[in-house]
Amino acid sequence: MPSFYDLARAPRHQGTLEYADVASEFGTRGRSDWAVLSLCLDEDMIIAAGHQSGGNPAVCACLDALCSLLVGLELREASKLTAVDVHDFFDDFPAKMLPAALRAASLLDLSMEKLRQDGPALDSALICNCMRVDEQTIREHIRRFKLRSVIEVRDSCRAGGGCQSCWPDIERLIGEDLEQGESAPGIAEEQAVVRHLLPELRRLHPEARFVKIESGLNLVVELPAGARHEPHVRAALERDLQLRHGRKYAIEIQQASAESTK
Repeated sequence: MPSFYDLARAPRHQGTLEYADVASEFGTRGRSDWAVLSLCLDEDMIIAAGHQSGGNPAVCACLDALCSLLVGLELREASKLTAVDVHDFFDDFPAKMLPAALRAASLLDLSMEKLRQDGPALDSALICNCMRVDEQTIREHIRRFKLRSVIEVRDSCRAGGGCQSCWPDIERLIGEDLEQGESAPGIAEEQAVVRHLLPELRRLHPEARFVKIESGLNLVVELPAGARHEPHVRAALERDLQLRHGRKYAIEIQQASAESTK
């Protein structure tokens, strides 16, 4: 595999593609920020990729790496590539060159957006913008591997591994798959999960007691009479539970009666 500096000095895919099916341009022609990515297609497969740039060696190297990754991919697979894939293409990627990888990925996004308007292979809605994963891909992973949490989906196809704004949509897709086939986890199973988390729930108060689960995602926790808890601690705990278990729990606080504490 060529090094980052090898491709910066001697790119393999630099130049114009005479019969490009799509070309995306960034920046101002004649300036160092200018760059173009061109793709040739055979139905839904990329058979050639080329780039031009305004003289920035880092952008040139990243675009060249991206072209190497793209050739031979179907459009749906190509649409999932991100700056992380450009970074991982090299064994010696300099951290300070990450903006150049982001520039290359943004050009790919522009190309995919153009093709998405009329390309049958890209007609599935994009769910995870950070990792470029579409709805059909997520559904396939959920169905094939029986995924039952956002974390499992993230580990399987990378969807949800960025800003997390797509987590509700992923949870919706998991729920729809459950409705079509299997039943949702029973209350006993949910309670077993929460009891396992009791040490974490006690971050609210040393004597916090798990009471029940309502509607599958609402955890009712009881605190001793008169005990106080900090709202930011509860919010942090809800966030940690979501990250660990892929389910968006809400914690409801109840106060024990004075008689029950005697």
